Amino acid sequence: RTFLGEGYVSDVSWDLSDVPFQSVKSDDPAEQFLPPPPDHVNLGEVAVGADVTITVYISNTARDPVRFQFPETLPPPFAGCLSISPSVGHVQPGTRKPLTLTFRPTEPLNQQVELSATLCSIAYEGEAEDWDDAMRTVSFTPHESIMES
Repeated sequence: RTFLGEGYVSDVSWDLSDVPFQSVKSDDPAEQFLPPPPDHVNLGEVAVGADVTITVYISNTARDPVRFQFPETLPPPFAGCLSISPSVGHVQPGTRKPLTLTFRPTEPLNQQVELSATLCSIAYEGEAEDWDDAMRTVSFTPHESIMES
């Protein structure tokens, strides 16, 4: 017998393998132990005023660099209580970039909210470089310059 099949790999995917598995509260006991869908993050119970930080990865298996961007103003109920860093950047082909999500609720929440990011292939004029808005340029002033002032 011969079996034929067709496989598919997304050019860009979310890698949530480092995110702890949170059981789902459900009336059906079987659902409590099912893993979440591959693009869902359950932060579990977080007290109002406390915070939880997780790291997820955006992976690029395409041949071209990819630019990602989350909205500058996150949708309710995340506005003011969820930060994503970096929130915009480039992911080179065959690599993944860590994204840090910090959630600090200001009121009780118990809902599923879709958080979308804009993704697009990009091309560089010249040499490709890794970039995101969490990168900083630091310059140091020599000790002698400070003393002369």
